[in-house]
Amino acid sequence: MELDFDLQFQTPNAFLGRFMLLFMRQIKSRGECKIIVNAADQFLKFSQFMAESLDYKPSHIAAAVLVLTLNIFAS
Repeated sequence: MELDFDLQFQTPNAFLGRFMLLFMRQIKSRGECKIIVNAADQFLKFSQFMAESLDYKPSHIAAAVLVLTLNIFAS
């Protein structure tokens, strides 16, 4: 008998994608939405190079990145 487990580690990228779907519905402008998505993706990439980010859950990192991005680009 063989068990076929498919275990995966959720990265902050998966959570950021989900959070983007939830929060970007409120933004009307497609151009502004693209800017926010690109900036959040870059912030997330930068955060993965920092050793301090290993202390936090991937969902918390993604949420922090999105909040930072929305605060910077809030009009």
